[in-house]
Amino acid sequence: MSSEGIALKREREAREFIDELIRIGWLDDDLFGDNRNFKPWYSHRSLFQEGITRVYIGIDPGGDPRFPDNTTGPQYQTFLEGDSYNAFIDESWTGNAPGFAPLQSRTRRVFRELYGESAADDLLRQTACFNVCPVRTGESSNIQPDLWDECVEWFQGVINDLKPVTIICNGSGLGKHSPWSAVNARQDFCAPVGKRANLRSGFTYINSTHTARVIGLPHLTGARIRHETLFGLLSEYADTLIGHESN
Repeated sequence: MSSEGIALKREREAREFIDELIRIGWLDDDLFGDNRNFKPWYSHRSLFQEGITRVYIGIDPGGDPRFPDNTTGPQYQTFLEGDSYNAFIDESWTGNAPGFAPLQSRTRRVFRELYGESAADDLLRQTACFNVCPVRTGESSNIQPDLWDECVEWFQGVINDLKPVTIICNGSGLGKHSPWSAVNARQDFCAPVGKRANLRSGFTYINSTHTARVIGLPHLTGARIRHETLFGLLSEYADTLIGHESN
């Protein structure tokens, strides 16, 4: 299947299960109908191809679903026209310059610590970025169990299609609403970087035949993270965490 085919197929599936949840009353049509608050991809569709080197995943699109803007819904489709589009670099969030909202800046810093200053933004643009949940919910605690279960099934289908070498999770919690949990990662390293905040690494099996390395970051907007400690560890262990990508 072509890269555009994987992205468009999974995009269509996401719309279908969201429409079904609206139909049976589990999602509010005023918030989620007509693709409002819908944002499956944070990078260009062409990146979604089998064997991609890395993916970067979060929980769900940030922001308040009561106030859609041009980073979700039908308007955001215009961002997908450019073949180098990446939401963490190109979009303007909450009035900040493009790429400089706190989560954007910290994501770019993660890539600088792992891959080096000169290559970081280029490699982020080559990374398939998306969330477990393809619609904006406001807070992960707002994600109802039925929606979360549908999202995880959809998300795991995307991962199965891509078979990435590396999965970077923005969210390393062991609870239900966590990218780390959604990829079924098996931990082999853990270092505390704040109160109830940990940097993890491990691996996961995809389709029982493919093994991907997994890096679990504490959610980068967390108030209890010692960010400089986190960034220092990423730099110190970069070869261990991503050295397999060059094999």
